[in-house]
Amino acid sequence: MKSLLSKWNHRRKFLRGEKRANETAKAIEAKLTPGERAEIETLMSRFSPWESGLPLVRVGGDLDGGYLLPDDFDGIQALYSPGVDETVGFDLEIASRGIECFLADGTVEEPRNLAPNMHFEKMMIGNGPAETFMSFEAWVNRTSPSGDLLLQMDIEGFEYSVLPATPRALLDRFRIIAIELHEIDRMLLGSRRSELASFMDLLCENHVICHLHPNTVTPPVTILGRQIPPLLELTLIRKDRIKAKPLSPAPYPHPLDAPNSHDLPVRDFPKFW
Repeated sequence: MKSLLSKWNHRRKFLRGEKRANETAKAIEAKLTPGERAEIETLMSRFSPWESGLPLVRVGGDLDGGYLLPDDFDGIQALYSPGVDETVGFDLEIASRGIECFLADGTVEEPRNLAPNMHFEKMMIGNGPAETFMSFEAWVNRTSPSGDLLLQMDIEGFEYSVLPATPRALLDRFRIIAIELHEIDRMLLGSRRSELASFMDLLCENHVICHLHPNTVTPPVTILGRQIPPLLELTLIRKDRIKAKPLSPAPYPHPLDAPNSHDLPVRDFPKFW
C-alpha cells in the first residue's frame, strides 16, 4: 500500500510540475524579442546527434543511470565517474570490461560490492572547501594511467562550471563522454543562454554528439513550439574515432532507448533541434 501511495504521489508531483513549468515558459516566451527567439533556435540546433559509424551498446541497465555508448572500448584505460548512482550499474559494467574505474561523490557513502578495479572517493568535484571538494583536473592527473579515458558525469548542474575549468588537453583524453545536462529549459529561456551556448562549444570542439536521450523523470517544457527536455543525456565521441564520413544524422529515438522510470508518465520527446 505504501509503495502504491508513493507512486501516486510521484505521479501527482510530476503532473503538477509539468503544468507549472509550461505555464512559466509560456509567460517568458511571450516577452522574447525576435533576436532572442533566433538565439534559442540556433542553440537548439546544436543538440543534433550524428552517426559515428560505430554501433551503440547500452551500459548500465534499462532505467535511470543507463547510457548508450559507441562500441569503442578497446584501449580505454580508465573511467572517471563523478556523481555516483545508488546502484553503480554503469560503473560495474565498465569495470567488468577490465577498465579501471574512479568514482567520486561527496553526498553518498562508498557503494557496496565494488570490484577490485573500482576506486571511490567521498569528495565533491568542483570549487569548494579543500576537505570536501577537489578539482576534476587534479583528480584525473593524480590517478589516471596514460592513454584514452572514458567520462560519465552526472553532477546536478555543476558540469557547467567543472568542465570549462578543465584544460582542453585533458578533455581531449576522453575518447567517450556520457553526460547529463541539467536545466536545459531554464537556460534556454533565461540569462544563462550564452553559458549553455559556450558549454556546447566546449563539448563539441573536438567531440561529436552520437546519441541523445531525454531523461524522462522530468516532463518536457514547450518552448517555441518544441518539446524541450529539462534533463538531457548526451553521449559524445572524439572526432578522431568517427568511422562514418561525411557525417549524417543519427537515428532518433534509438531502438535501445528506454524510459528512466516506469513509475512516472512517459511523454513524447520529438526532435527539437
